[in-house]
Amino acid sequence: MRTLQSFLVVGVVCAAAAAILPGCGTSDPGTTGGTAGAPTGGAGAPSTAGAPAGGAPAVMPGNAANGATLYASAAIGCNACHGENAEGSLGPNITGSMTAGIGSWTEAQFYQVVRNGVARSGMKVCIEMLPFTAAMLSDQGVADIFAFVTSKTSDVAQRGSYVMLDPKCSTE
Repeated sequence: MRTLQSFLVVGVVCAAAAAILPGCGTSDPGTTGGTAGAPTGGAGAPSTAGAPAGGAPAVMPGNAANGATLYASAAIGCNACHGENAEGSLGPNITGSMTAGIGSWTEAQFYQVVRNGVARSGMKVCIEMLPFTAAMLSDQGVADIFAFVTSKTSDVAQRGSYVMLDPKCSTE
């Protein structure tokens, strides 16, 4: 019964987050003059010219300070699931730890999770990890968040409560 109650609470929280996130503005508060948004192709699609293998567009190197601001912002809210320092909570540990986090991931692999909800294995990540469109988070913002989370380290293996509730989820 306790598991069912926890599942229902998680469902309500996720539904509330899904209702709020699409209504967020399109500005990217973590970027400053000259870096807002990435180069785009037609109709605002991210440019793939010069993109590294794996699909992440070419952007400026990530700025961990800007990434920290975005990570904790109400509009993006990574900290709500991944913890204050990316150490994991409802979502998995996404610190730069090579043993417990995403330290072995490339920026392109991180980009695929953030943009498309697809893990390195090619499987979808949990439904609670909503894909962030370019209108919600610029490509530079993704790079900045990657710089922030990989600057943190926690060697505590934390797959996240969501994954425990849905074994079809992938964190790899």
